[in-house]
Amino acid sequence: GGVTQPVEVVKGIQTATITGLTNDTLYTFTVKTVDTSVNISAGVSVTATPIAPVTGITGVPTLAYVNTGLTLGGTVAPATATNKTIVWSVKTQGGTSSTITGGVLTATAGGTVTVTARIDNGTAVGTPYTQDFTIAVIEVIADNVPSVGTIEMVRLPGGTFTEGSNSVETGLGGGPYPTHIPRSVTLTTAFKIGKYEVTQAQFAAVMGKTLNQHKPAGPTYGVGDDYPMYYISWYDAIAFCNKLSVMAGLTPVYSVSGIDWTTFDYNTIPTAKNTNWDNTAIVAGATGYRLPTEAEWEYAARAGTTTIWINGDTESAGLGLGAYAWYQTGAQNTFSVGQKLPNAFGLYDIFGNTTEWCWDWSADNYGETAGTAATDPTGAVSGSNRMRRGGSSGNGPQALRSAFRSNINPYNRIGSLGFRLVRN
Repeated sequence: GGVTQPVEVVKGIQTATITGLTNDTLYTFTVKTVDTSVNISAGVSVTATPIAPVTGITGVPTLAYVNTGLTLGGTVAPATATNKTIVWSVKTQGGTSSTITGGVLTATAGGTVTVTARIDNGTAVGTPYTQDFTIAVIEVIADNVPSVGTIEMVRLPGGTFTEGSNSVETGLGGGPYPTHIPRSVTLTTAFKIGKYEVTQAQFAAVMGKTLNQHKPAGPTYGVGDDYPMYYISWYDAIAFCNKLSVMAGLTPVYSVSGIDWTTFDYNTIPTAKNTNWDNTAIVAGATGYRLPTEAEWEYAARAGTTTIWINGDTESAGLGLGAYAWYQTGAQNTFSVGQKLPNAFGLYDIFGNTTEWCWDWSADNYGETAGTAATDPTGAVSGSNRMRRGGSSGNGPQALRSAFRSNINPYNRIGSLGFRLVRN
């Protein structure tokens, strides 16, 4: 097939190209020679099967945990590819001290590792197919605070992501408010964020108040040590962070005029607008606990996703939004933390259960020129309301979109509001 004229070969190897073949089909070829007297040899028969080349590998894990083996794997495309056996190797360590043995990745430090997937003869005979993948290695840190117990924090590497609506979210209702034109955000340093929302037991240990002692007149929406704390104002959250920092021997992050956090009295937290508390400042170099910025919250919540919801671009995509979040429960309720699936960064209930406070003042487009790239943003310098994110169990799915923003005054204690801790 393909060779129609005698070719004189003095010495060496003669090559011919045969076209029009079908991949993964066995062919038999007869190769004959002819001399100058037109004597034709009996010929030699050979068989060959053209390779169906690999076009890509998908479904490779994007998250690993320190000192926990991760089995690497993926789906090879097309399904008809001749060779599908993947051999894995570490390309760049990214500070993770990673090794791969028998297809299992092990890292001893947090960061990002780049691995290479190789399929021998994946493109052609003797030519492998290779593709690189970046995997975030997450470190879970247990902060042991006297009289409080263990607070589990997940250490996240810095990175760049798109904050805001990454696709047209029309017809979904519930906002957005304030507006959020997409922008590129770079977080230059790693930070630790609570694996769970702050619980009622933790709040009582730090502030000396149970849910029923803390909440204003009104119903309860779930009571228990491992339930999230709610009826939390922004002022409450700031006070908790600083009081916990003192108990942990850390430097308080927030400065409020006239407040000595070593002798702080819970009963001095304002329940109406207070200028001193509105003017809370961040103490440079402080080591204590704090609220996430809006950018940190969305970076942590998205966990590398770019879709409308954590599970995909529809409410039912993948395992469905309900696999990850308590929402649309018919009324405002709360549930024990950690019952739903975590996101890809290992964070539980970051959507649903209770809405979570952020540091930032409320402002359109994050307080900056719409669409402008930002590095380590902390939001507008002033305002009247503070931002809250993630939606609650009483909300519909529109409020659980990754880009959804809402706000409320900082002194209001309402039943759907809780918070999550961050540390530098």
